[in-house]
Amino acid sequence: MPPPKDGVEQRLGEATIADFVEWVKRGASIPQERAPSTAPHWAFQPIGNPTPPAVRDASWPRTSVDRFILAKLEAAGKHPARSADPRTLIRRTTYDLTGLPPTPEEVESFVSEFLRDPRSAEAAAPGTSGGRQMGEPIRNLIAR
Repeated sequence: MPPPKDGVEQRLGEATIADFVEWVKRGASIPQERAPSTAPHWAFQPIGNPTPPAVRDASWPRTSVDRFILAKLEAAGKHPARSADPRTLIRRTTYDLTGLPPTPEEVESFVSEFLRDPRSAEAAAPGTSGGRQMGEPIRNLIAR
């Protein structure tokens, strides 16, 4: 139904209704260019354990997932961005996890912890103490 106009419900025109009736009589087929894909959706594929691809810059990847990302970047002739500084990391992390900027105290705590030991900085990042449901992927980025 068309949306109401000036509070009055609108009806489809007789010609439009006739077109729908004729379409249903013909089997209500969807034109091929608008038909849903028949290819299996990636989300319904069995879980596998693919072998990470070989990469030219073996010093960049820190996890096997990084190897997949880097292989695509290298195939496209691109390079990964440089690592973010601690202040940028804490801003990105808190915005991603809480939707809010970090407080100045949280920034200072994170930066000092990060400079002392980058792998333990996750404990100083606000919002990361919630465990897996609170952004483990982001926490893993901080631990790089």
